Amino acid sequence: MSIIRTEQNWLPKSIDTLLTLAAWAGFIYLTTNGAVPFIKQVIANPEQYQNLFVQSFMPLIEQISFYLLEGALLGAILITWAKYNQLRAPRRSRREYSPNLCDRGLSKSFSVSSDDIDTLRSIQVLILHNTEHGDLAWIETPGLQQPKVLSINRPKSRTAV
Repeated sequence: MSIIRTEQNWLPKSIDTLLTLAAWAGFIYLTTNGAVPFIKQVIANPEQYQNLFVQSFMPLIEQISFYLLEGALLGAILITWAKYNQLRAPRRSRREYSPNLCDRGLSKSFSVSSDDIDTLRSIQVLILHNTEHGDLAWIETPGLQQPKVLSINRPKSRTAV
């Protein structure tokens, strides 16, 4: 049983796919736009290959090598940041899924009884009030004319509203 479920929406996936395709199309266009004139000149004047290579193709190679160097630098920064986070907090793993809790685990985790868990499951909209220690203090059910408050581990000095 999952406590929080996040639905994957089709709109962000579609936008991501379209932007990725546009980036690849731009990359292919710019690469061919720089290489095709060079190839045409080499075919037209094969004897001047060396001169054409230095004039036409070297600026393209320099630009691509600059992009590769910039990408390698950014990659090194990201890898350094990831390794720093691994060393800083080795026990915390943000990538692992927490195991599903059974009713007994939920009762223990939130310090509530199994009857209260049934109440939490049966009502669709709730306002949960917690103690300063994170335990569940009481449950308020909005939407009713006079909200019904269910007491859970509530101090005896307070009364249900």
